[in-house]
Amino acid sequence: MMGSIAEGSAASAADDGVARAGREESGWEERRERVRAMLERARVPVHVSAATGAERVPGAAPLVVMGCARVAYPFTADAVECVNEIVLARVRELVSTVQ
Repeated sequence: MMGSIAEGSAASAADDGVARAGREESGWEERRERVRAMLERARVPVHVSAATGAERVPGAAPLVVMGCARVAYPFTADAVECVNEIVLARVRELVSTVQ
């Protein structure tokens, strides 16, 4: 009887790990979508770039904002890259408002 409880606990823990991994993966997708939606509401041109395979997380294609700024994984203000300092500051400001 004790063996079945332990086995059940191990199976449950394994299931939790799979579920947690799925939530983490979809977490960045949800975050990217929230950032994209907020930028669109602010009427800022934005689109999801094609995945290149060089992303830190496979499939986490960056957002391209105004054709010159990139918001990469984890889709936070610190992940914004742009050579234009004015655009960089404004996009970072907008992205920082997303929760």
